[in-house]
Amino acid sequence: MKLGLITRITIFIISILLINKIDTVIILFIWEFLLISYLASILKSKYSYLLLIHPLFLLSTFWGFEIPFSEIGVGFTFIGKFNTLFESDSGAGSVLAESFFGANIFQTYSMFYLSSVPIIAIKALFETFPDIGFYIWQNIFHLFSITIAAIHLFSYKSLSKNVALIILLSFIISPSFLEINSTLHRYSLMFTGLLISFNSINYHQSKVVIRNKFLFISSFIFGIILILISKPALIMSLMIYIGVILLKKFKIKLSLLAFLLLFILVSDAFGLILLNNFDVLSRYGNVNRTGGSSFSFLAVLFGVGFFFRVLYAALSPFPWIDFSQGLDLYGNNDAFLFIHIFSAITALYLLLSFFFNINKFSIDKLNSNPIIFGFALLLPLRFSSIGFHVYLVPVLPFLAPLLLNKAYRIPLLPVLFFVFALEFSLYFYKFLYSHYH
Repeated sequence: MKLGLITRITIFIISILLINKIDTVIILFIWEFLLISYLASILKSKYSYLLLIHPLFLLSTFWGFEIPFSEIGVGFTFIGKFNTLFESDSGAGSVLAESFFGANIFQTYSMFYLSSVPIIAIKALFETFPDIGFYIWQNIFHLFSITIAAIHLFSYKSLSKNVALIILLSFIISPSFLEINSTLHRYSLMFTGLLISFNSINYHQSKVVIRNKFLFISSFIFGIILILISKPALIMSLMIYIGVILLKKFKIKLSLLAFLLLFILVSDAFGLILLNNFDVLSRYGNVNRTGGSSFSFLAVLFGVGFFFRVLYAALSPFPWIDFSQGLDLYGNNDAFLFIHIFSAITALYLLLSFFFNINKFSIDKLNSNPIIFGFALLLPLRFSSIGFHVYLVPVLPFLAPLLLNKAYRIPLLPVLFFVFALEFSLYFYKFLYSHYH
């Protein structure tokens, strides 16, 4: 992993020159190891060796898909939209013009999923590009995106090295981020945007003299743009986080628990009214009621519905026993169902650690705290569809620093007991339902 910069550049140039003379998969794995080596040189930690989990997991899973990777989940949608935009006879210009003048900007955004373009465009570099290449390249592109964020984190140091390290490792090798790459997605650039925006806000609050203000402001704007083209709804989280900082600035003492309860009360009372009465947002009016199967009614209960949404997002897809749908979700690659179970348990553990300690986090005591940002990212779940684990994934790395403080860690055994008790209860319910209906 300790390759010099010149060596890495030389290997990369040689791989480009031989791009159509060596098997595509081999080329992609060369890029993977070059990126891992470079990221390790940025982290400069004794834990950098953990980065090897990423390529090892990639090597052990890329051959296990029984369904073409581009057809898993919404992959076919992304590729279809890409072909419409870049490979249609009318050309990209006329397609974009027709979309912008024939519909509003929100419909145009949803049609093209711009942040998925770099994932699919890679095929243009190769004469022949195997379908499984999309899986390998998506993992590499995710690694590349987090590397950009890592450069920003270590250039503008608003966090301690240990906190920055655990956040970055969570974005790369945690079960949630290994699982998310089981299908084509558009979130890698969003993760970069969240990290850069968060770090920029924190660094500005630290009152350190910014030597190159143009570069700093440009990087912040760049982060915002990445969020906008990936998941515009999370701009809400940035606004909440900035609002929390303003409360601190004006010395308004408000606990996170009080803030959360106030948010739930206001959003439950007025959220749907606002969504249903503004034309721009009207298409999101019923989104928060979709998903969740036969138990979705729990997620729309006044007051407590938010907590059921969080539980759904943490565990879903769930239950896991006799879960035939999971095989299709992961292209019949069984490894990802096991990874999802670890991801769900990790998510629930971090969330419960946060909620059981929520009174220990006071807004007026905020000091560049990623946990507060994770809290802000959690709140938009109130308006999302029900039961999508991917919606919770961006929250988890920012809660990971909880693991560094023993006072915030709850016992693991009760969490495991709760998960498996719920698993067997739901399995028993399904068994009874199937036999008596």
